[in-house]
Amino acid sequence: MISFSVNFKYTSLIDLIYVRSECRMFTIIIPTHNRPKTLLMALESVKKIIDPSIDEVIVVDDGSSIHARVIVPQELFTELRLRIIRRHKSGGPAAARNTAIVQVTSDYIIFLDDVVVFSDDFLVQLKTILQTYPEVRAIQANCLDPYKDNVCNKIWLIALQMHIHSCPIYAGDIRHVKVLGNAYVVKKTVFDEIGLFNEILITGEDRELVSRMYAHHIPVFYFPQLNVYHYSRTTNFQVIKQFYANGKGHYLLKGDEPRMPRKTGQRKNMFIRNYFVLGIQEGLSVKSITYTLLSRQLGMRAGIFSMK
Repeated sequence: MISFSVNFKYTSLIDLIYVRSECRMFTIIIPTHNRPKTLLMALESVKKIIDPSIDEVIVVDDGSSIHARVIVPQELFTELRLRIIRRHKSGGPAAARNTAIVQVTSDYIIFLDDVVVFSDDFLVQLKTILQTYPEVRAIQANCLDPYKDNVCNKIWLIALQMHIHSCPIYAGDIRHVKVLGNAYVVKKTVFDEIGLFNEILITGEDRELVSRMYAHHIPVFYFPQLNVYHYSRTTNFQVIKQFYANGKGHYLLKGDEPRMPRKTGQRKNMFIRNYFVLGIQEGLSVKSITYTLLSRQLGMRAGIFSMK
């Protein structure tokens, strides 16, 4: 006679149902374009957190000069349940993400930029958040700077933190934010309700999506414990290029997006002052902060002007 012993480690039926439903709960989408080194770093960070709750990892190669399949080690395809979709012509991040979204069958999509790396406890934290706050349908991760000496990267992330901490508090350190970028999570049903990313936009597509989400009463939540690292050694020239594209996106969005109040007078002075205060706290010089702020303004204004 054969006997079986079962060790029930679940404290309630709800816990048991939740654990069983975890299988194939997430799909990770990574759009990439000519960033082989950081793409591999991103995939290695996925390898550290992979478990049965991740249905698959989809890398969308958006017309890179070298096919991502050549760069990625063969063993990662099996270990990560990895699939690479090749777009022969670059259409920008919106088109790349949409290419993968329509093929997703899991409940949640984790979007990861190809210069961003997961923290080791990212998935554990994410599951805890979703179990504690089941009403949440969109989450912005907390993006940290792994470098100590890259001025532009620090200021880039300072700008993100300034926005986040100006947004209303939901509970404790949790905030409602109007930004999605670097790494974020969206429930698949959101795209069924409001549509996909706007492919007309080469940049600013995340802002436009957030605008539609709030119009449909779908808030974005920021959880500071959900950490990722931004591995991009940004230069002032890259800042100009990025904000040139942002300026073009801003011009295209003006007719579709609710107008935000302009930063004029006292509000604008406070914005600039906070930049300098936070930058100096991070050990940056006044000169380097000034150069980066001027690069942002130059790029943004040039982008807007080019569309007129």
